[in-house]
Amino acid sequence: MREAAGEDVPFIVELFALPHAAVVLNAPPAHMVEASLEDPNNEGYIVERDGEPVGHFLIQNHEWLVELSILIARDPGAGMGRFALDWGLRHAFDEIGAHRIFAEVRESNARTRALLERLGFAREGLYRDGFRDQATGAYENLVPYGLLDATYAVQKGAS
Repeated sequence: MREAAGEDVPFIVELFALPHAAVVLNAPPAHMVEASLEDPNNEGYIVERDGEPVGHFLIQNHEWLVELSILIARDPGAGMGRFALDWGLRHAFDEIGAHRIFAEVRESNARTRALLERLGFAREGLYRDGFRDQATGAYENLVPYGLLDATYAVQKGAS
């Protein structure tokens, strides 16, 4: 895992265009990816395997509150998502000192929802038509998830 930099923007844009990513995320233009990486509240990372980039992870840091904003794997199902989320939880709770971490996931994204639940996140409701697909204009429900530091500490102590 390493911090994303300006030269990573083309790789990140390519990740958003992958078929499995395009069905669950709206693809931003390159200038928005670059602006996101420059935002002082954002922490952008490139996930690497054997020195090669395999994914992108964006955390929005609001001190006590951290959002797991974007996670895209080049090759889904290869364990990169689990690795990145485990790393993100340790980083947010142990280094940033977050009290709460949250994520919003499209209701149809069963793979990511199941992963969040395995990591101890609690489903916290439903945002009806909370996501609008830029390409089709269609709306979809968003599912919010949250994890508190106390819950994380109990899980961490049990492992």
